[in-house]
Amino acid sequence: RSVLVQPGGAFSLELVVLWVTLVFQLLLLRRPDEMLRAAREMWSSSWWSRAKYISPLSSLDRLLLGRDWDFFQQAVAAEEEDDEFWRGRDALCELRPGRRAAADGPPPPLHLVAGWHDFFAASQLADFELASRAQPACRLTVTPHDHWGMASLRGLQVAVRAGLSTFDAHLGDGGPAWGGTGRAWPPLRGVDSRPAIERALPVQVCFLGTQ
Repeated sequence: RSVLVQPGGAFSLELVVLWVTLVFQLLLLRRPDEMLRAAREMWSSSWWSRAKYISPLSSLDRLLLGRDWDFFQQAVAAEEEDDEFWRGRDALCELRPGRRAAADGPPPPLHLVAGWHDFFAASQLADFELASRAQPACRLTVTPHDHWGMASLRGLQVAVRAGLSTFDAHLGDGGPAWGGTGRAWPPLRGVDSRPAIERALPVQVCFLGTQ
């Protein structure tokens, strides 16, 4: 909800339009050239202008999908943060004190990779704060990307490296995590070029491909 609804109650219309278009229309096309052609046609038509200024908001699903979407209708109607609709939907891994069942034990050693300009960044920083209290082995890497930039080659390199290093450290033979010695992959500029003592810190911030 914190991504869909901004502080003060403003609805993230542009985000919803782009996400619904990507997931329910463009990703259904099998070939990249078909996706690009469909995207160009959408942007050159009046579709985008109508979506930006649509009213009432509850009719957006009919414009984008040509039908009512129950999930969207419920989300628009659930105006309050503690509404029943949002319970269980705001957390993939429960980290909040008192919400996590005692029998579950501490969370696994998470390695969060956040884009500094990503609309999820604030939530990820809050998640790391909660996770690191319950699990000291948690790590955080912040890159200079926005949300879509995380899917770029550079963003994917950092994300995959974070995952592999975490698996190596906690599921493998106890080898070094994130930038230690004995790795089978080539170094990443701006990440692995740091001294080992810095790479061992739980929080890594990488801006503009530098340290």
